[in-house]
Amino acid sequence: MTLDPRRVFCARAPAPGYAPCPDLRFPELPEWARVTTSLVTLRSLLTQAALDLRRLGSPEWNPLGEAVRPGDRVVVKPNWVRHRNGSDKGLDCLVTHTDVIEAVVQYLVKARPRSILVGDAPVQGCDFEVLMTSCRVPEMVERFRARGVEILVRDFRRTIMPRERLGAGSETERRPLGDYVLFDLGRDSCLEAITTPRSEFRVTMYDPDAMKRTHAP
Repeated sequence: MTLDPRRVFCARAPAPGYAPCPDLRFPELPEWARVTTSLVTLRSLLTQAALDLRRLGSPEWNPLGEAVRPGDRVVVKPNWVRHRNGSDKGLDCLVTHTDVIEAVVQYLVKARPRSILVGDAPVQGCDFEVLMTSCRVPEMVERFRARGVEILVRDFRRTIMPRERLGAGSETERRPLGDYVLFDLGRDSCLEAITTPRSEFRVTMYDPDAMKRTHAP
């Protein structure tokens, strides 16, 4: 799949918000697929990008087929930040809506990968199970599982802080280090220009000593 990185594709959603579009059906997707504003908008973007243009409009249309080959392993990385909004205004500003994830997965399934894993590392104080339930992720997973498609969901964090308060204690090494690949960006790091041997980088809820070992010139 060759997309010019200088090009930007825009699509107008059929309606504001996340709503079903029950009157629409697309030949490339199964009858049980949930057609939502997210799916319609994603499909418009894939069409504008001219992906698999020759088969567009047919049941065989497979827009991600050049990027994902049969048997590949695919990771979908949404943005899952926190399980609650302190302003009580809902989670839409804190997460990638599950309708968007489901729309992406529908087109990934067309490419027949060996596995699809959906995962992220929310802030350490996030209650992952509450977040998944609130976002109705298990319902999405079950819709695919009932049709023979297994979707794995993972919390990538090694450390969590269950009570969300600094000094309240944390649970560490929840996943083995062997599950990760550590990258040394060297001089390509965007922090290189402001890094000194005495640099004291900080991120809320993360061990500053661990950061110091990996954030140096």
